[in-house]
Amino acid sequence: MADQAFERAHELAPDSPAVLYEHARMYIQSGRRLKDARSFLVRCLALKTGPEDPPRADMLKLLRRLPGTSAANSRQTTPRQPVADIPETILPYSGLSA
Repeated sequence: MADQAFERAHELAPDSPAVLYEHARMYIQSGRRLKDARSFLVRCLALKTGPEDPPRADMLKLLRRLPGTSAANSRQTTPRQPVADIPETILPYSGLSA
């Protein structure tokens, strides 16, 4: 049921950071479709966000919970290296430095 609701939300607002973030959060909490969750979070970080959207720090925190994310990066408040699997094209928007 939740999957259908999110599919509909993606149809209505395909580039909504809130929809992408919440969908990724649901997948991570349920421990399934983690590749999709990572993809949603990477897309979310690439988008321009507003005050009504989840904070970028929350997006990065959620991304770090995924398997394959560097443990060193997960302990840093402000990462000094890119988080694993985030395309470098996102870096100017995320405040991360290469």
